[in-house]
Amino acid sequence: MNHALYFKALNRQFYVMGIDRQLFFLLLGLCVPLAYSGHFALDINIIAVVLFTFGYIAAVFITRADAKFLPIYLRHIKYKSYYAPYPGIHAPIRLIKPSVPIYQGQRGFV
Repeated sequence: MNHALYFKALNRQFYVMGIDRQLFFLLLGLCVPLAYSGHFALDINIIAVVLFTFGYIAAVFITRADAKFLPIYLRHIKYKSYYAPYPGIHAPIRLIKPSVPIYQGQRGFV
């Protein structure tokens, strides 16, 4: 009976402060270097905190709307806009003619 509880706990999504883990570390990765590069000056720290706050609020709304939004978006940006057609294993091999003329010695351009 206890193994069902562990199984459910292991398959649950892992959130940090209510947002997806990757999104949280993305926000941290944007704001901490900003504060560090400004030598922790007050105005730069305020900008970093405001940026983190607005990013966090947006991330909470995104996570509440759809918990699978970030994995779907990450998979989407890996897709290419064009996939070259590859022939199957039994397809005839087509000879490819170059679109640019190639110099072939004495005969000139072909």
